[in-house]
Amino acid sequence: MTNQPEDTIRDGNIKATIWPNQGENGPFVSVDLTKIYRDHNGDLRDTRSFSASDMLRVSEVARKAYDRGRDLQRELRRKQQPEQSRNDDRRARFDEQRNAGNRERKQERTY
Repeated sequence: MTNQPEDTIRDGNIKATIWPNQGENGPFVSVDLTKIYRDHNGDLRDTRSFSASDMLRVSEVARKAYDRGRDLQRELRRKQQPEQSRNDDRRARFDEQRNAGNRERKQERTY
């Protein structure tokens, strides 16, 4: 993997940085949530401490980072195991169709 972040999501001074990683069980994604501020000298700094008034924006950035991280992890796994991913996709579609059929049959039995 690379030492570069894959993506950065921002809302004002709240930032989520998405990192691709490689582990024993294959690729995975990690996210750093930070708040950017200026110190007393005017230099930019970041912290992992958030005030209560930051929490709504933190949660929105975290949600977006979750969505992007999930998509990135799928991409990384597909690149690593293209045949297995296609089989997983086929299996997921089959399961969705089977579950939809089960719901339809259950509704037919309901009076």
